[in-house]
Amino acid sequence: MTKKLCFIIGLTTLILTFSAYLAYAHDAFYPHHRDDFRKDEMRLTVVFVTAGFVIALGAIFYMVLRGEGQESQRTRESEQDRLVGAANEAAHVGRGTLLRGGTAEETIHAVLAAYAERSEIAWNPESVLVVGNAIRCQIGGDVVVVRIFHQAGTDRIEVKASRAEVTAGSVLEVVPDG
Repeated sequence: MTKKLCFIIGLTTLILTFSAYLAYAHDAFYPHHRDDFRKDEMRLTVVFVTAGFVIALGAIFYMVLRGEGQESQRTRESEQDRLVGAANEAAHVGRGTLLRGGTAEETIHAVLAAYAERSEIAWNPESVLVVGNAIRCQIGGDVVVVRIFHQAGTDRIEVKASRAEVTAGSVLEVVPDG
């Protein structure tokens, strides 16, 4: 749940609790409405007022929940676009490094540096020790996985980035010219 939704639910609960307390504590309030409900001419009015209140409260909850869903969808889409762009750019930098004859360690450092630069995050290349052809590390709030592997006679570089529930990735083949 988001803070906005929690606040609205808490406020509504507080208002209903306070209203129930007033209805119970005030001698004339509750018995008066109970007597109104027993009168035939007032019964329909009391039912309509109650139904109107329940419908209005339901409409308020619906609008809050719908607005919250749309806002989180827009946030998720923009986060997805950012991750896709950063992963693609980092994969292209890694591909270029491999094409120039770079080692797996140099390529992974180049990919991580390009990802950090694209995401506008300060990153220290000496904070990562690369052993092998793959690494998983955190850059800012993003988790970045870089893999370099040889498959079917070609090299491939894979960059996956994720944050919260959003994941994006890019896989490029590295085929030398000539």
